[in-house]
Amino acid sequence: MSQDKTEQALVLREQAANQLAQIKSIESGTEYLSKVKGIEAWAKAEKQDAEMMTLIAEQKLRTQRILGQLIKQGRDNGEIRVKGQLNPLCDSKSYNELGLEPKSAQRWQHIASIPEPAFNQFIEQKKAEVQEKAAELTTAGMLKFKKQLDLEQKKQEKEDEVKSAIKNKPFIYLRDAFEWVREIPEYDLLLTDPPYSTDVDDIEKFAASWLPSYLSKMKSTGRAYVFIGSYPRELKAYLDACDVQDVLVWTYRNTLGPTPKNRYKRNWQAVLYFEGEDAAPLDCIEMVEQFSVQDVSAPDGRQADRYHAWQKPLKLVERFIRHSTRPGDLVVDPFACTGSHLLAAASLGRRSMGCEINEDNMKIAIQRGCYE
Repeated sequence: MSQDKTEQALVLREQAANQLAQIKSIESGTEYLSKVKGIEAWAKAEKQDAEMMTLIAEQKLRTQRILGQLIKQGRDNGEIRVKGQLNPLCDSKSYNELGLEPKSAQRWQHIASIPEPAFNQFIEQKKAEVQEKAAELTTAGMLKFKKQLDLEQKKQEKEDEVKSAIKNKPFIYLRDAFEWVREIPEYDLLLTDPPYSTDVDDIEKFAASWLPSYLSKMKSTGRAYVFIGSYPRELKAYLDACDVQDVLVWTYRNTLGPTPKNRYKRNWQAVLYFEGEDAAPLDCIEMVEQFSVQDVSAPDGRQADRYHAWQKPLKLVERFIRHSTRPGDLVVDPFACTGSHLLAAASLGRRSMGCEINEDNMKIAIQRGCYE
């Protein structure tokens, strides 16, 4: 028995890479992992040298990494089902049916998600420490390393986001929108929320006097989203003023107020949608984001994120920006108010510029991070 284990340990030392290369399935991987664990138990009992113990520990981690990759591949192609969910397209198996302990399978997938250079660097570092009797090369240590990588990645992403926001400063100008259109270059996205018919004496004249001139500045690859009220007269005014390609709906369910006795309570606004003839496909990762009805709660003043009555939710604004632009693209808003659209665009790495005629609103936009 002892002689057999010794021979297996020598094979493990001399043909480690070849043994791993032969793992092509979860079954062969778990079988080999059991073999490595058996050798590990024997090596500990026989008090083998640090070099042998380190080699065994490395082999165990590399086997777990391969198993994690195979498990993820099986989940992605539907061969492995999770939480009892059946895949109607193929004869999938559960972890238990594959002889896997769910917790171990999850740990192996975490290890497999570590980039290979970082994984190898950890191995080499710990091997050196093991020789100095300063640390052990273990699964728990690798999982701790994975958490550290995740924290570092999140920190880097946050730093990149801040750098992007600083680089792409959102600019706001104290201008009349009807005059500012002559100053702006061609843009990639028009995202704006103009005054509604409740605030404008002649909505027909208003709609016809600003929107066509701004659409003329849109690139052939560009797009435009224009929030307007849900009032029939206002809808007709804009439909008559220009060729609207689609009408989206923003609906919200979290606001209260007086309910009309003879009419239905309004809990939606229209979003006029335009696109250039050379516009690329919408960048919608999630299918539900491409519905023409966008169900997103309105900003809640109790949470200190609402600066004016008709401020649009950040979630919705960022969604439209992501769908229709790329980092570095130019976003314009001629009715910028307190700067929400400009700030959202800048936070996503887009250039943004807007104008506002109300000086008090502009001051708030500057306090929030816009530049004049």
